[in-house]
Amino acid sequence: MGLRGQTPHGTILANSHPMRLPRRLILPTHSATVHKIWKFHNSQHGLKLSEFKQLFLGCIEKGLNHKSINKNIGLHAFCIMDNHTHQILTYSGSLRDLSRYFQISLTRFARILNNSLKRSGAVGNGRPTTVLIQETESAKMRAHMYVEANPIRAGLRKFENLKLYKFNSFAFYAFGEIDKDHPPLTPPDWYVNLGHDLASRQKKYRSLFKAYLSISDSQKRPLGTISLFFGELSWAQRELAKIRESLKLMASNTLTEPKPYLRTPSN
Repeated sequence: MGLRGQTPHGTILANSHPMRLPRRLILPTHSATVHKIWKFHNSQHGLKLSEFKQLFLGCIEKGLNHKSINKNIGLHAFCIMDNHTHQILTYSGSLRDLSRYFQISLTRFARILNNSLKRSGAVGNGRPTTVLIQETESAKMRAHMYVEANPIRAGLRKFENLKLYKFNSFAFYAFGEIDKDHPPLTPPDWYVNLGHDLASRQKKYRSLFKAYLSISDSQKRPLGTISLFFGELSWAQRELAKIRESLKLMASNTLTEPKPYLRTPSN
């Protein structure tokens, strides 16, 4: 397993390894913050209708509230586009809770959508992509804003009317608007630290978000965003080194199954 060269977003794993890496080899065992990207099958615009976007949000809420999750998943941000979705999540019990949440919410969505359209077959484009976010306020904030800025990048909204994009968490953080059709949000610590009350946090968030939009595209994904990790490039390289070492051990038959203790968070 090698490394591919530098890209505008940092270093990414080479695709020479024949298997898709299991989450337990990439993510810490007990808790972490992640960016989940789910794409509709063959990048079709299967979420173009508002009713299907709302259905997806409803399935997120069902997954979060499922008794097997035991409230161990917190949703920080989301954006539902026509052919893909984004979520910023924190799991705090077990990595198994995160996998179970994905399974519950996505299976429910696929079943209801297929029944509604009287069709069968795949709905998602394979397993969701799960990106580990570095445990720093800067990385978490930028990942959060990257998700909420999707309608702007797609040319659907501008900053001035982004809050009118219903299937996005921006209006909650920037203006305190609570939509009864949205799944419950858990404000991250970095957001709570923006001010002493809701009004001051919202004002500061609007200012920071506007500043985020003004920086160049190469800076928006901070300091070495790569296919598996979102954060400082030096941190991402250390995380990649852990994976490479695990894969070497597996290949030499010293380790036949990736062990959870190999994946501990590092800053």
